[in-house]
Amino acid sequence: MLFRDQEQGEMEPKGNVILASLAIISLSIGYYLSITSTKLAALAVIYRFFIAVVFVIIGTYLFYISFLTWYLKYKKNQKAYFYKPEHFVSTSQMIFRMKQNAVGLANITLLAVMTFIAIATTTALYSNIDYQTKMIFPKNTKVTLIGKNEKELQKNFDQAFIKPLNRQAKDFTRYTSAMINFPLGKGKEMTVTETDLKNPNYGNLSYSYLITADDFKALGNQAPALKQDQILFYKQKGDSQFKKITLLGQTFDVKENLKSVSHPETVNTYNPSVVVVKNQLVFDKILKRYGQITKYPVHQFSTIFSLFYTARLCCPSFYCGSCHVKTDVASLWCDK
Repeated sequence: MLFRDQEQGEMEPKGNVILASLAIISLSIGYYLSITSTKLAALAVIYRFFIAVVFVIIGTYLFYISFLTWYLKYKKNQKAYFYKPEHFVSTSQMIFRMKQNAVGLANITLLAVMTFIAIATTTALYSNIDYQTKMIFPKNTKVTLIGKNEKELQKNFDQAFIKPLNRQAKDFTRYTSAMINFPLGKGKEMTVTETDLKNPNYGNLSYSYLITADDFKALGNQAPALKQDQILFYKQKGDSQFKKITLLGQTFDVKENLKSVSHPETVNTYNPSVVVVKNQLVFDKILKRYGQITKYPVHQFSTIFSLFYTARLCCPSFYCGSCHVKTDVASLWCDK
């Protein structure tokens, strides 16, 4: 019986139409998820990436094991194609070779793709570090003070930095922003209510930075002239299409949906956005209403400047009294 089995020729593999179809469907879903992930926020992209990887792996194995076998047998059944000298031998041999080597070819394909992905990811991470550093720190030093009173923050900064460093005010790029968190809607219009702040939908929550047009320009951005009831809006992906936004009862026309902005805090913020208002009056009005609901001190006074040495400084009253500016990492730290 054993000898008879050895005398029999190798059986031709069977092509399964269902598995062949699943191969194309799995690969299509995997690549579709990858291509369409460019419009998603960072964490959502990671989740979708793993789902896409699973579909691509399944689709790749089914492609080599089932689809190619089915396709070659389909071409073999087409007599006009098969019974030609250049197709007859090669097609017949490929059917049996695919049966023997399908899994190995799938493994090689996946390993090759993963190698390219690893190289591309490493290169992107390396090149992006320099870009993010320049965006977060346009100059080598950045100081941020947080509190409820902007004038007091500026006064404390002048006492702690400008006088000890013997520098002029023009050497410093100053800007005040405030983070206001609200669910980011879709479409042409968006309304943010008190309920949205107290019971937010964390799935589409945006950490938005409110800033005046003058401070926005001080950071190197271009901004058109605004009216009291007009704003500029920026979303992380630069794909917002808002025409009108109502923030806590105040309605604003969106003069322009910005594609990109220069704002240091947005670089390392999850799902950030930027709202640019005309002046400090509008800024304070929105912030006052937001503070009444959230009870959160949101003024964030920041200054960026060039400093090439470590200096002992006199701290503002709300710090411990033993602070320094460490210029190699552009940060504020304490001895205690």
